[in-house]
Amino acid sequence: RILRALRFAAQLDFKIDAKSVNAMRTHAHLLNNLAVERVFQELQLIFAAKHASLALFYGQEILSHIIIEMDQLSAFEINMLDEFEDVRIKWVICFRSNTVEELQHRLVKLKAPKQFVHDCIQLHTCYHHRFSKDEYALKLMMHHFPNTILQLAMDMQMKLQDPMYDVEAHRILNNLIETNACVQLKDLDLNGHDLMEYQIKGKQIQVLLDKALDGVMRDLVVNSKTELLAWLNLTS
Repeated sequence: RILRALRFAAQLDFKIDAKSVNAMRTHAHLLNNLAVERVFQELQLIFAAKHASLALFYGQEILSHIIIEMDQLSAFEINMLDEFEDVRIKWVICFRSNTVEELQHRLVKLKAPKQFVHDCIQLHTCYHHRFSKDEYALKLMMHHFPNTILQLAMDMQMKLQDPMYDVEAHRILNNLIETNACVQLKDLDLNGHDLMEYQIKGKQIQVLLDKALDGVMRDLVVNSKTELLAWLNLTS
């Protein structure tokens, strides 16, 4: 009922009277008796609510009984929860002063779905990354992380006024995503079957495909089968 009261405040934007808040704080230790799956579900509903900050306004001390990191949140961070819709961002905000290992440990302990844990880890990692204005460096990030995660991370940096935020890097990243920059082997206009026609076999296929992708990402060659084969010295 304690978590439900906080959830209703977040969802319906209503006030919780001081007497009720004090009673909730007195019995907050009982939250540790709940099944962790139920706790995670309630927290997800709270974070998904339009006024998630209200749940922290009334229940920061209460929630810290189950997630101690909640007690470290600043008023600015709590208020910023309402500026984002994505629940993953809100989890990362709660742990932005903590290590990615601490975030992972907490989510695993709450038995969060594996994909959700993975997404939050990636988002936390990208949020703490200083994005370069160099296109190749940004393409490498696109190669290793989903575009949605990269965009969410840069939006976080911007709205949270992070000193690492670079507006020009943000613009370049968005442009690379919008123009479908080739950063994955699946987007390369050359594949293993093409190379096999030139008697390329085994591990050498992967070596040449990786080289071709890197060449495209560095703008050394156009992403065209004919151009790539010539660049790899496979045509006479």
